[in-house]
Amino acid sequence: MRQQSSNLYFTYSPFAAIVFSPLTAVGPIIAKSAIFLASIAALFRIGWLISGEKNVNSLLKNWNRSTIVLSFVAVSLVSEPYVSNLNFGQVNLLVLWAVLEDSLRSERRWSGVLLGVAAGIKLIPAMIILLFLIIGRRAEFLRAFTAATATVALGFLFFPLSSWAFWTSIAYNEQRVGGVAYIGNQSINGVLWRLTAPGGKPWLWAFIVILVAVVGLAAARVLWRGGLRLEAVASAGATTLLVSPISWSHHWVWITVFVYVLCNQTWISKRISIASKLAAFLLAAELSWVIWYFPHGGDREYYVPLLHKILGSSYFILCTLMLAWLCTLAVRSSRAGRLEVDEPMAQEMTGTAPIKGSQS
Repeated sequence: MRQQSSNLYFTYSPFAAIVFSPLTAVGPIIAKSAIFLASIAALFRIGWLISGEKNVNSLLKNWNRSTIVLSFVAVSLVSEPYVSNLNFGQVNLLVLWAVLEDSLRSERRWSGVLLGVAAGIKLIPAMIILLFLIIGRRAEFLRAFTAATATVALGFLFFPLSSWAFWTSIAYNEQRVGGVAYIGNQSINGVLWRLTAPGGKPWLWAFIVILVAVVGLAAARVLWRGGLRLEAVASAGATTLLVSPISWSHHWVWITVFVYVLCNQTWISKRISIASKLAAFLLAAELSWVIWYFPHGGDREYYVPLLHKILGSSYFILCTLMLAWLCTLAVRSSRAGRLEVDEPMAQEMTGTAPIKGSQS
């Protein structure tokens, strides 16, 4: 199916066609307006969700929460991933909202359903369903998995032939959505294609992807158990963007969330640190649109100088650094947790533990 306005193919799942089909009855202008307004509403909700996390309340001591949300929205709306997302009529903001809504609002009975439905529409968030499993939230995992499975079943019910073709072949063809080496693809796979040749290095890609997935999700588990829920979700998001065969620039709406996490850690430490520097680089990359500065399209990505290839892969590089920083934060969180457990035990063994009922 080809979208007439942009000459782009419809590459989502058959279930997505069911969800979006009512928009065909209202005409392109109303349909685009509806997606635009829904995306803006999702952006405000994203800002409200992340600013309400317990570990970021230090920001609220000097900043009004509404001010934080408005600042988050203002910066996002002039950044490249968000502008591209809105221009193309993409649903990545709605997907990000679904991820954060289910991850950070676990007390709700239906937590997990939104994420499952989002994965049924767009395959990219499917890996984040595993986050629920590895952090021990089995009920949310089962709801998300069941919802995602239901979307596949509905696709087969309404479009059996298309669903069979999609899930047995099309979904695994990375080139169905365009040129893998195109500069807009900032995943590990896209970078490998640009650095080598068409086809990339499949075995090297598989090895790196498995390594990144294991490390990223392990870090997310440690961060979650350490009470750093937003950082844990950010780790899962960064992992997803890196390991996905295709991560177009408009998928990178996560970048502003990364910047928020880094700024919060900088605020807590009250000093210029690696987090603050990384936040500045991430912000500069998305506000400057740097990945589009160099020749691109028509396979020109293969023939530009190495420096251009590196700078043109800025999202990938900075996301890799972000994931490395989150892993470091996970190690510190794990050590801090062990110290909290071990210190009372050490005091008891050395006879320095305070006697109950005594005053110190």
